[in-house]
Amino acid sequence: MYLPESHVLRELKLAVEIDGYYHFKNPDSYRNDRLKDITFQKHGYMVMRFLATDVVERLEHILKTIREMMKFRTYQKEGERDHDVHSY
Repeated sequence: MYLPESHVLRELKLAVEIDGYYHFKNPDSYRNDRLKDITFQKHGYMVMRFLATDVVERLEHILKTIREMMKFRTYQKEGERDHDVHSY
């Protein structure tokens, strides 16, 4: 199965994308990103998108959010789908 180039945690089916300014400036780049999201979603992946400026300015918040989603996806994988992601 081909999946677009990205930061991917295959075991958890989680993709992390960092969007810079050019992602929004160019309509073709924006469309390509949406198509990439659809490709991941068709294969059961959760796509997390963050602004590059937020990664620089709010790194701890971004890392916390990614860790929370990793825990949530782990529980989903184990069949515990009713966990509240904010309780971690």
